[in-house]
This record gives sequence, C-alpha cells and structure tokens, in this order.
Amino acid sequence: MKTVTMAVFHDLAEARTGDLDFVAKHYDTSDEEKALEDSFSGIDFGKDLINLMKEYEDRETLEAKCAKDADSLEQIHQEWVLMWQGNKMAQKWFESDFKDRVPGLKTESAKKLAYAMKESNPQEWWWSQFVKDDMAIDREKLLGKK
Repeated sequence: MKTVTMAVFHDLAEARTGDLDFVAKHYDTSDEEKALEDSFSGIDFGKDLINLMKEYEDRETLEAKCAKDADSLEQIHQEWVLMWQGNKMAQKWFESDFKDRVPGLKTESAKKLAYAMKESNPQEWWWSQFVKDDMAIDREKLLGKK
C-alpha cells in the first residue's frame, strides 16, 4: 500500500509547480515541499502523506526504491513507444536514459523489465493477435524481425 501511495502521489507537487523538463530545471527554484504541504493541508492524514513523500524522495526504503524504479520504467517506456513510432528525438532520449538510468535502478526486477523492454517490440503483444490469420500481412517484416 505504501508503494502504491508513493507512486500515485510522487508527482503531485508538479500540479502546482509545473512539470519542468531537464533544461528548465536548471533555472527553476520552485518549492515542491510547500506545494505538497499546501496540497495536503486540509486532509486529516495530510502529515502522513507528506512524510510518505519525504520517504519517497529519500529513496532509502524498499517501498521508495520500488516506486522510483516504477517511475523510471514508465518514463523509459514512453520513450520506447515513441521511438518505435519513428520519433528520432525519443530514440535519443531512450538510448540515453537506458544507458544512464537502467544501471541506477535499485531492484533487479526493474532491471529485468528494462532489458526485456529493450529487446521487444511494443506493438507485438496485441498486433500479432490481429494478423495471425491474415496471410496478406508479412508479420515478421511488420514487427521488424527481417
């Protein structure tokens, strides 16, 4: 439950401060702590949520490590799908994030998922279902296997 709560709320401050890209973050001085405090101020268990978000940011507990790994995998997954759709910039992001982020993942299961993702096609899981009986479609070529 802790990990799921961390995963759900970890970006909540950005709803108030903005989701800045990696360039903009070099120039921003937003106060995410205050944004969280303000967000949770009217909730009876608001202090518990603030403490949970601090735990997430510290990345010391297994729950926090799992939640952060899930966040990183989600980002890499978005880049991976966009790359397969032909976005050249996303390909650069994916390759860079794979090189820089994957070694920093804290759990072996997250690393295993990242490597499995890299070696697969994001469309194969559903596309093959629709083309398996259609002989006019070259499935192997379509999935990039030729």
